[in-house]
Amino acid sequence: HFPHEVHCSCLTPDGQHVVCGTGDGSISVACYRTAKVVSVIHAHTSCVNSVCMTKNGSHIVSGSDDMDVWVTDWWSRKHFLLRRHTHSVVKVCMTSDDKSVVSVSHDGIVCITRIHDRLVLHNIKLSRFRDRHNCHGITCLHSLCITPDGTRILIGLSNRDLCVINVQTGRCVL
Repeated sequence: HFPHEVHCSCLTPDGQHVVCGTGDGSISVACYRTAKVVSVIHAHTSCVNSVCMTKNGSHIVSGSDDMDVWVTDWWSRKHFLLRRHTHSVVKVCMTSDDKSVVSVSHDGIVCITRIHDRLVLHNIKLSRFRDRHNCHGITCLHSLCITPDGTRILIGLSNRDLCVINVQTGRCVL
């Protein structure tokens, strides 16, 4: 068992470990076969809502209710703050080239941030999706993924809408 409630998880690319974001703000890494926790990372101060890993398995990316996106080196467990949003971070996802992180927060901001220099490539406000079923004045953002070719970001919304964003331009195309 994990020491705290598990809110999100992902597998390492080699399938040997599971990375879990927990309610106390920690990230637990456990052996997939035994569920034995082998490492605990303390980067966040509030519930971790989303975790993902680079395809090469070198880094863990996490987003939390503390409004932060952290990047943690898988081998050294050292981490750095990549981005601070103005509301809870609900989803994080790596671009297909493993060079940037897409993060989505409850304020309706979709941010694409390059990892190596922390440069914000795009900061997209989803204001056109306002409706009566909202969180903090904007439609709740429920899901995030990137197309396999890395050209589009797909975001599922609580108003039953889907937003498709061009990664290069940062503009909604649907």
